[in-house]
Amino acid sequence: MKFATRTLLVCLCYSLLSGCTTYLYQGRITAKDSADIDREVIVSWSKTDPLIGAAKADTITLRTACGIPITFDEKDDGIFFFGIIGSDIPLATAATPEATIKCGQILGHHKVEEIGPGPLSLLINCRPQAGHFVGTQRQYLKARLEPYLFTVSESKEWSWLGKDIVLPLPVCHH
Repeated sequence: MKFATRTLLVCLCYSLLSGCTTYLYQGRITAKDSADIDREVIVSWSKTDPLIGAAKADTITLRTACGIPITFDEKDDGIFFFGIIGSDIPLATAATPEATIKCGQILGHHKVEEIGPGPLSLLINCRPQAGHFVGTQRQYLKARLEPYLFTVSESKEWSWLGKDIVLPLPVCHH
């Protein structure tokens, strides 16, 4: 009986300590895509906050209806969308080619896990390359000099062992 009680207590403590809260952050706007068509655009990411340990955030994803998903990568100097050389063209063309092209940035933040609900500004400063050598035309949020402003909301769900979050998708109307 003593062994069974101890085992049950250990299992109960493990279950409680394995529990976590999963947050989904998302914001929606309607804006022009790179083909100059009004589209629904969703920015979203998830964050897991365990009972013990540090919170962990996923990558921020920007989805434009009928376009490609764009991910923003966390670097020491900020959170960026890196374009593909030969497929993405910066608004301000640089005289020297670089190994990577910074085509977008989450403004005012350096860590995804620190971003919560409220206003979120992001900048897109590239456009997809057009032409027959590129293949299928890539579409994403239209490049412009001023940032896009999203109002981010938060929803949360508690689970025992974590939960896979399905990020929202905008509906594509051709």
